[in-house]
Amino acid sequence: MDDSILRLRRSVRAFKNDDVDNELIKKIISTSCQSPSARNQQPWSFVVVKNKKILNDLASVSKYSAFLANVPALIAIVEKAPSSLTTPDMASIDLSCCASYIMLEATSLGLGSCFMGIWPRRDRIETCNRALGLKDGLNTFALIPLGYPLDQNSFYEKNDRFNDDLIRWEE
Repeated sequence: MDDSILRLRRSVRAFKNDDVDNELIKKIISTSCQSPSARNQQPWSFVVVKNKKILNDLASVSKYSAFLANVPALIAIVEKAPSSLTTPDMASIDLSCCASYIMLEATSLGLGSCFMGIWPRRDRIETCNRALGLKDGLNTFALIPLGYPLDQNSFYEKNDRFNDDLIRWEE
């Protein structure tokens, strides 16, 4: 397997004003739906945001989110109602896997992205739920802005973070 996409993915917070085609976003979401989930519960749904008013509302979610006002597109990962899930205690793990797939597929398509965690912070969840107009029982898990990186050098291979001391072998 070619691991170059895994090594190139970076958190990008500054984007060109260029539109991100809806078909590319659908491809990203389609790929993310292939991520693993406990008992195949697939606890996700998605809200794609390009609306500037909603992006401005989401930009107020935390002291780190102001850049969201200037992104061309954003995927909100929404947790389905816990009462509809077979293993709701595993949903956060499942949704994290889904988010990783979104960011990796975005990188493979030349788009920058950044993981913005919303869950488990109740204040952030409520702000996002309100801005996105979510029905009761649904909760925003994460926001992932998408766009073409402003900096052409956004995709570069990271320093290798691996260290043999991270592994303990039991043979």
